[in-house]
Amino acid sequence: MAITKMMHMKASSKARIDIHLEHSINYILQPKKLGEANLAGGINCLPEMAYRQMKATKQMFGKTGGRQGYHFVISLKPGEGTPEIMYDISMRFAEEALAGEYEAVVAVHTDREHLHAHIIINSVNMVTGYKFQCRDGDWKYKFQPITNKLCEEYGLHITPAEYSKEPKNMARPQWEREQVFSEWIKQDAFVCAISAENMEHFIFLLEKMGFEVKQGKHIAVKVPGMKRFKRLDTISEDLSRESLEAMFKYGDASLAASVNRTVSLLPVRKAVLTPYQKKCYARMYRLRLAEKKRFTYKSA
Repeated sequence: MAITKMMHMKASSKARIDIHLEHSINYILQPKKLGEANLAGGINCLPEMAYRQMKATKQMFGKTGGRQGYHFVISLKPGEGTPEIMYDISMRFAEEALAGEYEAVVAVHTDREHLHAHIIINSVNMVTGYKFQCRDGDWKYKFQPITNKLCEEYGLHITPAEYSKEPKNMARPQWEREQVFSEWIKQDAFVCAISAENMEHFIFLLEKMGFEVKQGKHIAVKVPGMKRFKRLDTISEDLSRESLEAMFKYGDASLAASVNRTVSLLPVRKAVLTPYQKKCYARMYRLRLAEKKRFTYKSA
């Protein structure tokens, strides 16, 4: 899944004060790292002159000490994306995150199993002369959400929802609970897909089973207790809109596997029911009244 890492470069006390900045820029521009794609660019500077331009900016504003720069790394899931997509995401990330007021060098590396891009920025704003401020929470609420938004445009995997700004940040226990919901959603969605005659019927069946459905380019569902919608195509490629349309048109018996309910979403506590209560509950189930409320704790 796409993730953004952030580091800073301190001033050197043993050699030139900005030697770490120079070494970092030289590192990300190595031809063996860039590979055949050879994708590198600059924002407000030329890659081959970036160090000198950043140094001149520091000297112009008298900000040669302290932190010299910041180093961002955006990594995609192994096997996902192309160097061109990675370059577009990293350039747009730098432009949006820095508001066009900092010098930055962007380089896409293809020497690993996963595509990744390095972004090195000057610590001094070339417009105001102020130092770049990185506050607590900026990674969660500012930088990673930008990466998520850009990767979603290309249909790439993003970081877990607990780290994104929209919807609201959630604690790890809540996020882990939502991952359990994914398996439940997958099984139910396949049951609906097998039973449906077309897309409208499929949506109808999902809603009858208790899901809240959001349609657009992608189909997403949510059940009570979840903080965000879950896209079906991120759970399984067979549940993408294109795959579902093809299945409704041509059929696909491979999805007609028996459903095995092995996931426990909530603790189950056996209740002592009277014969009348059992009879009443059985009638509610046959009328599908209980099924509609199945995601609500103690609804039965």
